[in-house]
This record gives sequence, structure tokens and C-alpha cells, in this order.
Amino acid sequence: FDPEWMFGPDVKNGFDIVIANPPYVRQEKIKDLKEELSAIYKSYTSTADLFIYFYECGINMLKQHGNLTFISPNKFFRSNYGEKLRRFITDNCKMKLIIDFGELPVFEANTFPSIISLERDKNTIDHKIFICKVNEFSALSNLNIFINQKGFLLNQSFIESVGWNFENEAVQKVRKKIKRNGTQLKSVIKRGILLGIKTGFNKAFVLKQSEYENLIRLNPKSADIIVPYLKGDDIRKYRFNNSNEYLILSKKGTDISRFKLVFDHLKKYKTELSKRTDIRNNGNWYELRSCSYYDEFEKEKIVFPEIGMETRFALVPKGVYFRNSAHLIPSNDRFLLGLLNSRLANFFFKMECDLFGEVGEGGRMMFREIYVERFPVPSINKNIKLEFINKVNQINKSKQQNPQADTKHLEDQIDIMVYKLYELTYEEVKIIDPEIEKIISEKDYEKFEIK
Repeated sequence: FDPEWMFGPDVKNGFDIVIANPPYVRQEKIKDLKEELSAIYKSYTSTADLFIYFYECGINMLKQHGNLTFISPNKFFRSNYGEKLRRFITDNCKMKLIIDFGELPVFEANTFPSIISLERDKNTIDHKIFICKVNEFSALSNLNIFINQKGFLLNQSFIESVGWNFENEAVQKVRKKIKRNGTQLKSVIKRGILLGIKTGFNKAFVLKQSEYENLIRLNPKSADIIVPYLKGDDIRKYRFNNSNEYLILSKKGTDISRFKLVFDHLKKYKTELSKRTDIRNNGNWYELRSCSYYDEFEKEKIVFPEIGMETRFALVPKGVYFRNSAHLIPSNDRFLLGLLNSRLANFFFKMECDLFGEVGEGGRMMFREIYVERFPVPSINKNIKLEFINKVNQINKSKQQNPQADTKHLEDQIDIMVYKLYELTYEEVKIIDPEIEKIISEKDYEKFEIK
């Protein structure tokens, strides 16, 4: 593409307008281009889809104060691979318009579309972006009316390259206050957030209840190599469901000959197990893939699912394992558990996590470790921690005795304590929980002290 040849010498200083609907080609299909792309684009990451580079290219083609308008996927707003592009845009452009369609099926392709309009201008002081989140299918037939009614202005200073969040300024101020009053979780825990066990071939390594019982009945020693195995969906708030599934824990170096019946079971899948690329040149066909943190599964730990409509953190006992649809925090700190299950944490994660649909209306949050580790944990004294531990222990005990036990009164008390830890005013709490008046009055909240 030679713009001067196509449009004449007047265009050498850049275009006034660049409009496009960049091709949505997944990164797996552009492997042969990656080396060249990495040499050209500042926004390059190895997992970025092709449309990412069209943004940088389009912005570079603009003259000063020129305008770019794209229809493109919205997944780069918060994704890890989009961070360099987000920084490139905020460093070089005024963001004029964002129309986010979320998961609405605007096109036949499953692309999560958005409309973005930018001006090439680094002077963004006091600049406001017009934003509208289109989350109703009926809005598509009267889009202009919907946008005019639901759109709002947001100062560009609230937009962070770590992840774009398009909420109004009142919400953004509460979010910033929460972040100011804590230290990121990743700096608090001794070891990072860890993923559940991926077997590479579940049919061989995962046993149903009947298969497990049969192996134990024939040889009780088999229990030494078989452990409970949960799914992400089994993890609920302050509790977990029994999945009635079990994992053959055949780690590297396991003497499988000691467990003949288990070995006979695995032999049925030898062909498939031998084809696993992560084991082919590094271990025996009957072994699980390498994992450097098996020891953390043998401790009590905090576990959460990767996808959820709300925060769902639970203490899981030692010796209980789970799939890679869940993560563990290597800690059994009851204070941390109560904090992460609070309404404030749910509010925070709604703005940090990737979203599928509208949370609260059937949508889900994607609790990847990069989002959870950002959660700000406030510093507390021993007395406050003991108060949290006492309430969380009461909830855990009630849920163990009856998974359906109503612990709302205890959870409400924890929520109020959490609001106070982050020094939120009653009006700020209302932004998080519009129905707070049903729990505590403004007068009682102002009198409430945590010390």
C-alpha cells in the first residue's frame, strides 16, 4: 500500500480520516506473519489477533488531529494481549467515541463488536469520551435513540492501559478509592495464583464414582493414588459440591507397578496417552504432565472457578484436587476469604475481569489470575482479623452442616466491615449496593466503627 502513489503528494503528512472494519483473524492463523509483525508494531504480542495491528497502522496513517473510526472486536479492552495497544492508543489519541455491543449478535460472526472513534492528538487533559454500552437487543432497531438516552461522558484520565473500564465517573472514583486503600493480592500471597490440574486426557485419568468404588473394592491400596477431583462449577460461595469424580494421581516418578488395577485401567488408553505432546519426550505415557506445585493441593487452600456470575471463593481441604477450570490461592486465610466473597470484591471484579454478557442479567465474569491478583487487600490489625475469622468460620460451619444454610446476616456484617476498611462513605457504598438501606441506615453506618 503506497498512499502517496494512490492519493498524490498531499497525503504524505497523513490522512484526515481512516475508516475500517479490520479482518478478524485469530492469532493461530497468522503464525507465519508473527516475526515480521513483531519487527513493525509496538503493539505486537504473540497472542494478539490480526485486527490489533490495523489499529496501530491506522493511527500512524493519520495526520495530526485526523480521525480514525473502526468497527472491531472489543476483546482487547481488557485482555492481556491488548495492553500494548491500549497504551499506544491512550498515549497518542483522544478517544472520542466508544460504542460497546458486548455479546449482542450484531453480525453473524461471533466477534463481540464495538465502534471506536479516535483523534490523533496527545493533548488529552480534561478530554471526555462519549461512551455507550448497548446491552439490549431491542436497541439495535433504534440505535441512535438508545445511544442518546444511555450514553455518558467519561474523562479519559480514568482510562488505564492495564484494562479499559467504561463506567461513569462516580463508579470510577469508587474503584480508584478501593485500589488506593490496599496492596495488590499478588504482593500479599507468598506464591502466585495457581491453575488446577490439566490431565491431557480426562477419559483415562478421571474416574466416575462407580469406577472408583470398584477399584477400591478390588484393591483398597488403589486409594493411595486416587484423589477427589472437582470441577470449576463445583466451587460455590463459601462451600463446594462433591463432583463424584476422582483423579488418578500418577505423577512423574510414580511406581505404577504398585497399583496393578489402576495400571490396567490406564493401559486401555495407552495409545491416546502416548500421543500427548507434553509428555511424549518427557516422561512415561501413564504419567500426568509436569506440575511444580502438587504440594499446594495437599494443603487447605482458597479455590475459585474461572467463570462465574459472581465471586465464588471457598476453602477446599488438603488432598482435594480440581480441574483447570478452577484456580487456587495458596492460602487458607479466613480474612482473605471473607474479603474476596464480599460485595465490594464482586463490584471490583466486574470492572477488572473479562465479561460475557451483562453481569447480573445472566452474564459471567472470567476470573483469570491476572485479574484476581490485582485485587487490593487492605492492611488490618490483629483484632479486626480475628473478627473476620470468627464470622467466616461461622459461615463455613453452617455451610458444612447444610450447604443451603442462610448465612446472609453474617455476610452482610462482613460487607459492612469491608466497606469501612476501604473508608467508603455511605453514598459510595450505595454505588456498590443500591439496597444498602435495607441492611443498615446511614446514621448507623456512620456510627459503625471497626478497630
